[in-house]
Amino acid sequence: MFVGEEFAILYGDELVPLIRRYEPAFQKPQTKVLPHWMSKDGRLVDFAEERMVELIKLEARARLREPERYKNNGDYLQLVLNAEGGKYIDGTLSS
Repeated sequence: MFVGEEFAILYGDELVPLIRRYEPAFQKPQTKVLPHWMSKDGRLVDFAEERMVELIKLEARARLREPERYKNNGDYLQLVLNAEGGKYIDGTLSS
């Protein structure tokens, strides 16, 4: 729903098992209390989040290169890209 069917087809085989492992790891007490590098579950959380950011940025950049192809997609990512373009693709804070 967030990034659309095409994204799910491309990355589903990688992301579905990762997200299934992420969710319980994210809820573990040591993940909430300790720095993530101190536990296997914490490192998994960091890896999963970094991978999602990487893939979503790739998807957003691909869509920005071909706006006409994607402009009618109804997913949230496309709605944001239609409204804001790539203005916040690297975050909202300036360096």
